[in-house]
Amino acid sequence: MLSSRLVSPARTGFRAVLSHAAASEGSRLPPPPPPPTAMHAAAAAAAATQGKHMLQALSDGALMNDAFVEQIVAQRLCKPDCYASGWILDGFPRSVNQARRLMDGPWRPAVAVELAVDKHCLEKRLLLRGERFGRADDCASVIERRLHEFERYAHDVKNVLAERELPIVSVRATERDAEHTVFDAVREAVGDARRVLIMGAPGCGKGTQAVLLSAQNGCVHVSSGDLLRNLQSASRAP
Repeated sequence: MLSSRLVSPARTGFRAVLSHAAASEGSRLPPPPPPPTAMHAAAAAAAATQGKHMLQALSDGALMNDAFVEQIVAQRLCKPDCYASGWILDGFPRSVNQARRLMDGPWRPAVAVELAVDKHCLEKRLLLRGERFGRADDCASVIERRLHEFERYAHDVKNVLAERELPIVSVRATERDAEHTVFDAVREAVGDARRVLIMGAPGCGKGTQAVLLSAQNGCVHVSSGDLLRNLQSASRAP
């Protein structure tokens, strides 16, 4: 059965503002921030010197250098279409440092949706995706590593978001829940918010729900995984 719940931090004063209240706040896009500095200065150097190593790590299912990933995501969020229309971000943040910088910087989201799926279902989905699309990071050994890395950091990342009073809604999205039913719950949680995080383990359906929500709200879908894979493909081009 489909369910949703608010994940709130164990501290006094947390504002549990969902759906319409959070969405209204998020629907008013802030003015474009100045060119990023903290996320970009060290990150630019890291991207230049460590890029090839980081892209290989992507195929191996390992977490990549924070500064490198932040550089790629920050560059995309700075594009005019994200300023004008807002964004649906999936696959980021994946570490505590990334979460802190996102929440403390000019790209603070209005609400986060977590897609909850059990591990067996995740493994099954990822194996099927690997067979269908031939992705290097969707083979059995890499899947196990990816899920392990996610589990290592997921709780602490959520704590950082919650401590900074970001509303987080958990939506059940197992194989028994139809795609459109999951989307109905996601849409209800998000409302008309224009800066949204879609969170969850590899294979939980973040990309699918982000695409649907982007079309519904007219926002730009920004996938950190797609950005990195596109960069990886470009680096291999002759």
